[in-house]
Amino acid sequence: VSEQIVCLAASFANAQKLPNLASHVLYLSAVSTMHRFAHRDFLRALPMLEALHDRAPRHPDVLAWIARWHVLRVVQGWSENAKFDAGRALSFSDQALSRDDNCALALTVRGSAEIGVLGDVAAARAMYQRALDVNPNESLAWLLKSVADGIAGQPAQAAECAARAALLAPLHPYGFYYDSLRSTAALFAREFDLAAALAERSIRLNCMHGSAYRSLAISLALRGKLYEAESVVAQLLAVEPDCTLDDVRRRYGNLANANSDFIDALRRAGLPESRKTVVFSSIGVTA
Repeated sequence: VSEQIVCLAASFANAQKLPNLASHVLYLSAVSTMHRFAHRDFLRALPMLEALHDRAPRHPDVLAWIARWHVLRVVQGWSENAKFDAGRALSFSDQALSRDDNCALALTVRGSAEIGVLGDVAAARAMYQRALDVNPNESLAWLLKSVADGIAGQPAQAAECAARAALLAPLHPYGFYYDSLRSTAALFAREFDLAAALAERSIRLNCMHGSAYRSLAISLALRGKLYEAESVVAQLLAVEPDCTLDDVRRRYGNLANANSDFIDALRRAGLPESRKTVVFSSIGVTA
């Protein structure tokens, strides 16, 4: 039912001009559209959020989602000016917390900014924990904390947080995103069968989120299924043509150092070292 409501809101947003849309329709459509991870759809989400901000300039949730949009733009590698988007992410998350420093969503988004644009894993974990202290049922905080815990070298805690997120959001409208990040948490715990199963389900639900392909390729390669892993990396490069081992190291920081076999698995599966390497994919050539 929740997915149908979100889809209906998105269809209204596509068919009508933004000023004519009810605020709740704008809200649902913006949040769902930005989490489809298709670049064209992602760009459409910001005007919706800005229209909401014009109507409710002091609402912490709206400010938090605008901050989240800028975080995702940096993390996905879509930003033409990463420094600008990082600054906007931090500024809007600051504004959200200044409106309500006990807003669990604002605290969660600030955590994603800390790790996504500043690379501060400890600060991110602290923010996620503050969000959960305020609202133990904030599923997004549990989900994002699972990744941060894994990067911090706490695999059992990462798996526990991921499981809690899944229990709190069994029918989430973008369940593929939960499956994708839960797959990453399973990798940290060296549960490669589970990581692969979650990644495959995520890709079936939404084939545009690169993280699921990375998790699946790693889990396949480390189980000796190199041919299948190579096929998954080819699919990854069709979705994220600029993805490289350097990019993975940048995104996951300590993960790349503590789990060098993950990087090696992606290397053996054909992920290029850097963008200077010429990569032939199903959508062209990237240099």
